[in-house]
Amino acid sequence: MLMYRILQAVVGIAEAVLLYFFVVGLGDGSIDGSNLLLWLIMLGVPMAALIGAAQLWRAGKKVVAWLLLAVPAAPAFLYGLFVLLVVILQPDFR
Repeated sequence: MLMYRILQAVVGIAEAVLLYFFVVGLGDGSIDGSNLLLWLIMLGVPMAALIGAAQLWRAGKKVVAWLLLAVPAAPAFLYGLFVLLVVILQPDFR
């Protein structure tokens, strides 16, 4: 149960970050017809994982729900860890 909630939170945070950049991109005009489909796919995959995992969890298929959430949560968690390490360690990229 705890791992499911952690994965759900990671995917939810990733979806919120994507949604923020989507709204900002709509505001400044960087998202237009040429890349709108790409953005909708990027927003739809984590949302589908969240909804699908919730449905699977309620149906009693807990391992499948956990695995479904692990697919988008793993890269999101690793990227968040990378950004955190860059902020903390402040490496010199010259």
